[in-house]
Amino acid sequence: MKQCGLYVRVSTNLQAMVKDGSLDTQVDTLKKFVEFKKATSGEPWEVAEIYREEGKSGKNTDRPEYQRMLADIRSGHITALLCVKIDRVSRSLMDFYHLHELLERHDVTFISLHENWDTSSPMGRFGLKLTLAVAELEREQTAERLREKMAWRAREGLWNGGRVLGYDLDPNEKGVLRPNEAEGEIVRFLFTRYLETQSMYETARLANAEGYRGKSFQSRRGILHEGKPFTKTDVNRVLRNPVYIGKIRQKGRLFPGRHEAIVPMELWNTVQGRLPKGRVGQRKHGRKRTFVYKLKGLLRCGHCGGFMTTGAGTGRNGIHRYYKCTRRWDGSDRCATRMLPAKAIEDVVLDRIKELTRTPDLVREILAASNTDASEARRRLEHDREETLQQLSLVDDRLRRLLDFIGEGRATETVREELMSLEDRKRHLKERQGELASRA
Repeated sequence: MKQCGLYVRVSTNLQAMVKDGSLDTQVDTLKKFVEFKKATSGEPWEVAEIYREEGKSGKNTDRPEYQRMLADIRSGHITALLCVKIDRVSRSLMDFYHLHELLERHDVTFISLHENWDTSSPMGRFGLKLTLAVAELEREQTAERLREKMAWRAREGLWNGGRVLGYDLDPNEKGVLRPNEAEGEIVRFLFTRYLETQSMYETARLANAEGYRGKSFQSRRGILHEGKPFTKTDVNRVLRNPVYIGKIRQKGRLFPGRHEAIVPMELWNTVQGRLPKGRVGQRKHGRKRTFVYKLKGLLRCGHCGGFMTTGAGTGRNGIHRYYKCTRRWDGSDRCATRMLPAKAIEDVVLDRIKELTRTPDLVREILAASNTDASEARRRLEHDREETLQQLSLVDDRLRRLLDFIGEGRATETVREELMSLEDRKRHLKERQGELASRA
């Protein structure tokens, strides 16, 4: 049986007065088509849901009925999605491309009457895939243009993206960094303290104790975002960034920048020579020791509720494994929990599990609860993946428009700043996408 979802939309009140434009007219047309398919296909077709989008633009997916439709697709509530015209669902080809991926994953038929797309037939699937191939080509060309533009900017010594501690964008020279004296002091403090302590964690702790914070900035809406306390990850990022010696890094290559260095070359070289090249628990000949942390990804800190991560260190009696709170051991001292010996806590948990297995009824209850939790976790993961895809689509679309401005010679400083901000946003979304993929 085809459980049909009818999606109808108008952007303005004026559009509602146009023939075939009102919501009621669209619903009536789609209902008649469902009745036709029910009578001619030999398969039961029923209207399961109607999504009425009133006064919402199709330029993005920030629409309540659209989001409800996505949720029904994921849950299996509808097995066919119908619309009068494709632009009722989306005016962005890239947004529709991501919607189509979702439809295919959940085996949902898509039908657009005006374009004569019906993915329940071979010709309908062919026509739709041909259109989506054009969208994929456009996406790849946009990405290629962006890569070429960023490579050109790097060769010209221009900064390619985002906010960086120690510098501001020069208002007089577009794309050129200007030293920020107060932040430069913080950067040099991190370099010198790392040489003294040989510890990123201790360097972060000392910086925070001095009252130093990360970069503050003001958003386009005028909202001031105060700098956050340093973590060892922040320190690592600063110590390895060649921008502080007047270089621009792009795809593993270094280019002379147009900005002034704020860290002496001798200090930079000394720090680079002291930075760790490998990971704890790695043999000298390159083979990594394999440790099985039985509770990895499961433990939460009893003090602050943060996630517990794993670690290892070498002592007089060999390698010691432990669990540590991510809010305590990042250098920001947001939690007071000490490191916990891995074997001791694993033994306690495993002994408790063995005791529970002696009660069959309790085991069945735990398994039932686990299955429920797993289903909910999969649902949340799927939702997060779709949300990330949609956000990437919006960023790609905006990047394409900005590149058109730049290519036409109409770029302003505001456009360039937004371009760098979007590049930074896209990088974070890609990282999030990779993280979600690893959890699938």
